[in-house]
Amino acid sequence: MLLEAESILRLQPGTIDSFVKAKMSLQKAYELLGCDEAMSDSDVKHAYRKKCMDFHPDRSNHYGLPPEFIKFLNEQMMQLHDAYEIICNSRSRALIE
Repeated sequence: MLLEAESILRLQPGTIDSFVKAKMSLQKAYELLGCDEAMSDSDVKHAYRKKCMDFHPDRSNHYGLPPEFIKFLNEQMMQLHDAYEIICNSRSRALIE
């Protein structure tokens, strides 16, 4: 039913899956971005942006790639975004504590 709602609402494919799937661990988030906990916030942000440049679908559109590959790139971008959010949230919680 949720997947049907995704298409009815014209959400990007995979949006519902990203909400339903278990959240990735902090360690996995660091690995995905190629970072570690000792890096500064600006270094983590730089690594995130660099990875986004590698996987951004708009940068690859002019190569005439098949739709399946564009879908893969969109999924990778969602994972990168989730990883960056997890790291940022964990760091902001650490400041509060």
